[in-house]
Amino acid sequence: MEGKFYTDIHCHILFGVDDGAQTLEESEAMIAAARDEGIRTIYLTPHYSYGGNDYDLKTMQVHFGQLQRRCGEFYDDMTLYLGNEILYTPSILEALEKGEALTLGNSRYVLVEFRTAEDYSSIYEGLKNLVEAGYSPIIAHVERYDALYKKIDRIEDLIYLGAYIQVNCRSILGSRMNRATSWANRLLQNRCVHFIADDSHNMDERGPMMEAAVQKLVQKIGDDDAARILYFNPQRLLEDKYI
Repeated sequence: MEGKFYTDIHCHILFGVDDGAQTLEESEAMIAAARDEGIRTIYLTPHYSYGGNDYDLKTMQVHFGQLQRRCGEFYDDMTLYLGNEILYTPSILEALEKGEALTLGNSRYVLVEFRTAEDYSSIYEGLKNLVEAGYSPIIAHVERYDALYKKIDRIEDLIYLGAYIQVNCRSILGSRMNRATSWANRLLQNRCVHFIADDSHNMDERGPMMEAAVQKLVQKIGDDDAARILYFNPQRLLEDKYI
């Protein structure tokens, strides 16, 4: 993987809008850390929950503009895009159409999460609704959901439906005794992962750690499969094309 750079499609680096970075300076430090990890393209994905009182689209857009300008002053090889990590409810379709909730970089791709105890029928119906509305849903940190755990058939059905699968870097790096790691490994071996992402929130216990995850990924599935996840799929997202 030498000489190539990475794309992070899921992080909470944008300051002052959710439980991630709280200040512009913290965002700058996280971007510097991400760059040290080999990341050159970042989709900033603050949490969106329909009706959430702490969500302010205007503030998010202003802060994004400030961070984008600051990033451009320091680095001429970093590209930032804006999006959301969206907690699914039926109301998000209306929020997406209104532009209140954001797709990834104005593409058709939507980063969507569910409550960890959500039942499978609700997950399936939610993703089906997004696909039928013309979106390409990416399931955030798929390894967390009880209804999908150790159920490859359900994962394959969701992929066949039109959904894509994202796994967190930390899950790839955990021990074999870790539930999320063992499940992520199985998904990787079955070629059921489309993206890995940092899901970074701060510079302490949840900072960027892409490079170590990439090295482990290559060990687990080899160069060709790793390249599909790390380069081909993010490029298709950037071009707003189907994978």
